[in-house]
Amino acid sequence: MSAEGTIRAQGTHARLVLDSSLLDAITDSGNKRRASIKQTIKDEHKIEDTFSPGDIHEQIEEQTETLARQTGDWTVYKYYINSFGHGQHFWFWILVTAQTGFFNGMNIWLQRWANDTEVSSIGYYLSVYTVLFFISMVMMAASIWQIATILMQRSSRYLHATQLKALAKAPMSFFSSTDAGQLTTRFGQDMMIVDAELPLALSNLGEDFTNTIEIIIIIAIASPWISVVVPFLLVAFWLIQKFYLSTSRQMRLLDLEAKAPLYTNFLETLSGLATVRAYHWGKDFRQESRKLLHESQKPFYYLTTIQRWLSLVLDLVVAALAVLVVGLAIGLRGKVNASFLGLALVNIVCI
Repeated sequence: MSAEGTIRAQGTHARLVLDSSLLDAITDSGNKRRASIKQTIKDEHKIEDTFSPGDIHEQIEEQTETLARQTGDWTVYKYYINSFGHGQHFWFWILVTAQTGFFNGMNIWLQRWANDTEVSSIGYYLSVYTVLFFISMVMMAASIWQIATILMQRSSRYLHATQLKALAKAPMSFFSSTDAGQLTTRFGQDMMIVDAELPLALSNLGEDFTNTIEIIIIIAIASPWISVVVPFLLVAFWLIQKFYLSTSRQMRLLDLEAKAPLYTNFLETLSGLATVRAYHWGKDFRQESRKLLHESQKPFYYLTTIQRWLSLVLDLVVAALAVLVVGLAIGLRGKVNASFLGLALVNIVCI
C-alpha cells in the first residue's frame, strides 16, 4: 500500500520480496517516517526546554531581583517599620522632631539674646536657654530609650521569629539547593545588621532629616533670597541619593553574599577536620580560608569608599551653599539682619 492509501503491488510474500523497486520504496518511506518522528521529538523537546514553566519563573525572579538591587523595594522599608508595632514609629518621629526643634530653638533664642543690649535681662535669657537645652536633652534621651528598649527588641524578635518559621517550613529542595553558608549568614551577619545597625541608622535618619528641614527654614528666614536656591538644592540632593543608594545597595548585598563562601568553607572544614589532619591538608585549607577572607572584605572596602565619596560631595554642596549665603549678604549689605545671618552660617556648617 502506498502513502496515499492505494494498492501499490499485490502477490505472495516471496514475489513481493523479489521486487527491488518496491523494497526500495518501502525502505525510503520508513526512513522518511522515522526521520520525521525524530525531528518532531526534537522539536517538542526544544519547545519544552525553551518554554519550561520553571525556567520562565526563574528568569522572571532573576530579572525582578536584579531590578530590586538597582532601584530598591519600598515594601522592604514598610515591612521593617511595621515590625516595630502599631504606632511606635509615629511616636519616634514626634520625639525626634521635638528634640531637633528645641535644639534649633536654642540657637534662635541665642540670636535674640545677642541682639538685646540690656545687662539686666541676662538671667531671663539664660534661664530660658537652660530650659530649652534641658528639654532637648530629655527628648533625645526619650528617643534613644524608645529605640533601645522598644523598637530594637520588637523588631529583632519579630524578624527572627518570622525567618525561623519560614526556614522550618521550607521544603527539602530548598536545603539541597541553598548553600549552608548562606543560611548561616542569614542568622548571623544579616540579623546582626538588623538588630544593631538598622535602628541606629533609623535614629540618625530621623534626626538628620528633621534637623535639615528646620535649618533650611532658618536659613530662608535669615536670607529670603536663598529660598530661590532651595528647589535646586533639593534636586541636587535627590540626584546624589539616587546615585549613591543604587550603588551602595548593591555593595551591601555583595558584602552579605561574599561572606557565604567563607562560612561554608569554615563549616565544611570543621566537619571534616579529622580527614584534613589525616591527609596533612592544613596548609592548603589555611590558604583557601585566607583567599576567601580576602575576597569577602572587598565589597566592604568598596562600600567604605563610596561612603567617603558621599561625604565629600555633601561637604562640597554645603560649601557652595555657604558661599552663596555670604555672597547674598555682601550684595544685600544693610538689608539683612546680621545676627540672623550669623545664625544661618552656623547652621549651614552644622548640616
